[in-house]
Amino acid sequence: MSAGTMIACTCKSIVMGKQSNLGPIDPQLGGLPAAAVKKEIERAIAEIKAEPERLQFWQFVLSKYTPTFVGQCEQAVTMAAEFVRDRLLDNMLAGDADASATADAIVKGLSDVDDTKSHSRHIHIDKCEALGLKIERLEDDQELQEAVLTVHHCFMHSLGVSGAAKMVENQDGAAFIKVPV
Repeated sequence: MSAGTMIACTCKSIVMGKQSNLGPIDPQLGGLPAAAVKKEIERAIAEIKAEPERLQFWQFVLSKYTPTFVGQCEQAVTMAAEFVRDRLLDNMLAGDADASATADAIVKGLSDVDDTKSHSRHIHIDKCEALGLKIERLEDDQELQEAVLTVHHCFMHSLGVSGAAKMVENQDGAAFIKVPV
């Protein structure tokens, strides 16, 4: 969900239904959440300073990380936040009086590992609006909702019946269907 959330933040607004959600913008490196690794390093430093006897435990844990991995995690977290902030300012928040403060609040809300706790955390429509994202509620436009649900149901049925893992079709009816072997 994190890449999808980042893409959604590049738009002028995000169309969401009451069952829709975004996810945290926490980059993953080697299957590990970069923000959580960064937070763990900070926790280790604080615990070792407060209780030097914790050093032995943290040496074992931290020995699993290479120095370049920790640096990559820090850079990935920074780059993700900068990307989302800049795109919000370029598009969704362009021209808003408090655009910079709103962008900062949105980025913090989407990337705060203490709040989101998990890469798969669902951030629902009300929280997205509270963060400052411009949300268009799908249920407010019945014609659009019917069109979206029709396409969704067709693809869900087609994927289920065909066993396809991926399906892409253009406006001319040309399709690409990937069926796992």
